[in-house]
Amino acid sequence: MATRKLGDEMGPLLCQRTPDRRMAESSQGVHSEGNVVSDCLDSLASGNDDHAVNLRGLDLSDEAFENVGQELFVAIGDSERIQVLDLGSSHLDKNAGYHLVQAVQRQKTLSVLRLGNNGLNDTLCANIVHAVGENENLKLKELFLGMNEAGITTGG
Repeated sequence: MATRKLGDEMGPLLCQRTPDRRMAESSQGVHSEGNVVSDCLDSLASGNDDHAVNLRGLDLSDEAFENVGQELFVAIGDSERIQVLDLGSSHLDKNAGYHLVQAVQRQKTLSVLRLGNNGLNDTLCANIVHAVGENENLKLKELFLGMNEAGITTGG
């Protein structure tokens, strides 16, 4: 699977999805969302030097989140390598948002967090911004919350 960059300065991605929201094909066939998360969790645990996670378009709502999301957010929160996390268009709902806030509270290395186009409400956006502000170890440079229900476009 070829890696794609979020920006030249950001380096290769640990996990990615193709723009059409289907998983990239490998020699074993098309990955399911569960396999993508499993692969991502393996990458986070492996100690590779990669530092970006692009899960744009991964369905993290309701049943899909119950299957893969909580474990993913625990791994993201505990990772000491992630600098860029893109969860745009991932259907983050209240449950996934709660676990995302928990991950942000524990994160130490994240510098870019992109959560656009998720339908996040005022309360969830405020909780994310609060978690970023309260985490003294986190030196976030970019927080994108645009195209959500709250109307907040940036914060940090």
